[in-house]
Amino acid sequence: MPAVRKSSTVKELVVPLTAVLLGIILGGILMALTGVNPFEGYKALIMGCFGRPEYISETIVYTTPLIFTGLAIAVGFRCGLFNIGVEGQYRFAAVVAARDAAVAHLDERG
Repeated sequence: MPAVRKSSTVKELVVPLTAVLLGIILGGILMALTGVNPFEGYKALIMGCFGRPEYISETIVYTTPLIFTGLAIAVGFRCGLFNIGVEGQYRFAAVVAARDAAVAHLDERG
């Protein structure tokens, strides 16, 4: 039984890492086909995300809603639910978050 568990753990690591690696390789191929140096392209991507503290902050601001949207879908899929309304949920959550931020900001003014 432990041998099966080890194989499952290895598979859980190998599949996502392989997907990321293939994405990087295919992205590099597409950049090369469009005449862009893939190394320079990925360097610009990394520097644009993490080059300065302000860039890191902006990266977090823009990716957090997408991460939470993905987590919400993952929970639904894990429960056996199928959901095709993610975009609507994302937009509705954005409107509610903006409203909540406006209300919180008004409360701070006194």
